[in-house]
Amino acid sequence: MNTVIFNNKHYDYLTLQVIDGFIALYGWSVYPEGSVLAGQQSKQFLDSYDDIGQAKTAHPDVAFSNPMTERVISYNHLPGEDL
Repeated sequence: MNTVIFNNKHYDYLTLQVIDGFIALYGWSVYPEGSVLAGQQSKQFLDSYDDIGQAKTAHPDVAFSNPMTERVISYNHLPGEDL
């Protein structure tokens, strides 16, 4: 699988998202083995931009995402967690 490098860190892919009047850049990866969330998707805030033009100029190949269609982190695998 190809990865994207941003600030010397590897991500599976990047997305942009409109939040409260600014554009957020997120990096997506998977929590590592040994983490309580091992194997689940990780969404990390990386940067922000004042408008769509700035964001697309900085990251022309990055698509916009919608939080309604993103995977949700689950804690169901933890003992005693009935979520």
